[in-house]
Amino acid sequence: MKKKDVELLKGSIGKWLKIRRSVKALDRGVDNCSLCIGYSEPVCDGCPVKEHTGSYDCRQTPYVEWVKHQEGQHNLEIEDPFHRFHGCKECTRIASDMLGFLVGLLPVKEIKKILD
Repeated sequence: MKKKDVELLKGSIGKWLKIRRSVKALDRGVDNCSLCIGYSEPVCDGCPVKEHTGSYDCRQTPYVEWVKHQEGQHNLEIEDPFHRFHGCKECTRIASDMLGFLVGLLPVKEIKKILD
């Protein structure tokens, strides 16, 4: 994995760590995802998520479930910033799943650095 990929992936992991830890942390979709910002043109080309799933726009990831949950359970629109709602176990579970998915894309040596 290229150094750029690792750094952008770590940025997205940081976003989901914040969401997992705090109800104040926001998910603004592509606007605050380092991977989306780094691989926006052409659509997701080179993004480690797309390389892993074969799909663009984080399809085939827990993000799809996150969006559906935010829209269905919390009545938010895709244009709204999403966040983990206080006391919502499903928000916590899905944010944890997304975090785990992204960490799983890192090379093992990078995961060890995070854990040390």
